[in-house]
Amino acid sequence: MMKSQGAATLLALGLAVSGCSSATTSIEASGRVDTDAVVVAAPRIVVPGTDLNAGFAPVTGQGQSPVRASVAPQLRLIWVKPVGTQVATGDLVARFDAAALRAGVVKARAERAMARAQVGVIDDNLATVADNRANALDTQAMIRDKLAQAKKMRPVLVKNLRELKATLASIPDIPQTAEQRAKLKAAIAKLSAALRQLDAGVAKAKSGLAKLSDGLGKLTDAKDSLDGVRDTVVAQAPAADAALTLARWQLGQARVTAPEAGILESAANPGEVLAPGATVATIRSSGPATATVWISPENSARVCLGDKVALTADWAQRELAGSVSAIGARADYPPTRQTTTDIHLTRAVPITITADQTLPAGAPIDVALGICTRSTS
Repeated sequence: MMKSQGAATLLALGLAVSGCSSATTSIEASGRVDTDAVVVAAPRIVVPGTDLNAGFAPVTGQGQSPVRASVAPQLRLIWVKPVGTQVATGDLVARFDAAALRAGVVKARAERAMARAQVGVIDDNLATVADNRANALDTQAMIRDKLAQAKKMRPVLVKNLRELKATLASIPDIPQTAEQRAKLKAAIAKLSAALRQLDAGVAKAKSGLAKLSDGLGKLTDAKDSLDGVRDTVVAQAPAADAALTLARWQLGQARVTAPEAGILESAANPGEVLAPGATVATIRSSGPATATVWISPENSARVCLGDKVALTADWAQRELAGSVSAIGARADYPPTRQTTTDIHLTRAVPITITADQTLPAGAPIDVALGICTRSTS
């Protein structure tokens, strides 16, 4: 990297301030800015795409509609905070177009209402049996149909439970997701209990059906069967609740917040369509920018704390200033990713430079350190 012609002047000034006498040469070193940028990513949304019919009439005329699971399509960014904005942890950074996600919430809410409404349908059938013995034959046929549908519904509920667990596993276990993870765990517990209730209801319905075969006039037996069918319908309500929980969580992901405090260093442009996991913005620490360079043990003994240094880089428009803020206590091997001026360097001493200006996270930088002699007075 090219060094600015003003480095010598800046070094002389720094050495005077630090109480050191300047030599005629300087120590040249290369390093990297210590600060790393935190990436704010576009949400990864798992869409169950479940059609819940509570074991009754399917959406299509070809049988029960299937359960689908997929990753959400690309989302369009509609707003993002300006670059350079100071943000705190949890501050809103960006918003995505949530029209499709809002529609998903409406759909899940409607499906939950449908599932709950089926309980009233079974209650009406129970009243009909009590009022009219002639309905016994219809009841027998209906029970057989419901048992067949319950048989089809069980693998659907099992698949829903598996997808809920997969969704929970896909959410990172961090404080920002604790509430969403708790809701998903509660939904999983409800759905597990629902499967047990479904099995019990099917057994009860089968028992009642056997009694109806022995005597259609026994309306008490018909009622037992319908009670079992009702249990299977009630058991499916948690699946509808879980689908609504997921839809609401997905909608919340359209609002992207800052995982850490800092300054917004870069951001995507509003109107861009981003895939799940793509970078929405980067945040760097708002504290003093530091860089680390490694020099030989001999040269480290010629550097003073507080010395002014000159910073240059290909990406910088001008020479930057800083000072020596820390000198390593021992020589060690520089990290593999660390750039060094002396390619033959084996063990070296780390020197921390605190810059007077903002530096881009992780950027390479050249440093000119002055050589000083400590005052004996």
